[in-house]
Amino acid sequence: MIYGNRSIHDAYTSARMTTQAKREFTFGKIEARIMLPMGQGVMACFLAACANITTIGWPVCGETDIMEHINTEDRTYGTIH
Repeated sequence: MIYGNRSIHDAYTSARMTTQAKREFTFGKIEARIMLPMGQGVMACFLAACANITTIGWPVCGETDIMEHINTEDRTYGTIH
């Protein structure tokens, strides 16, 4: 499911794609083609959370940030926490 929030100028300010209860991964490869926004105060993320986040909550279940892009930097980051 894709959720989006639009501003008064009819531009998207945020979006979320949720695949909860649709697919779980233990091994394998996840690929995405993502057009990253650039600008001060902008942070784009592609992440995976545990399957039981609704029962145990965050931060207990943790997450894997497959990709994070911050502001106008020319690099991306990946983090497990």
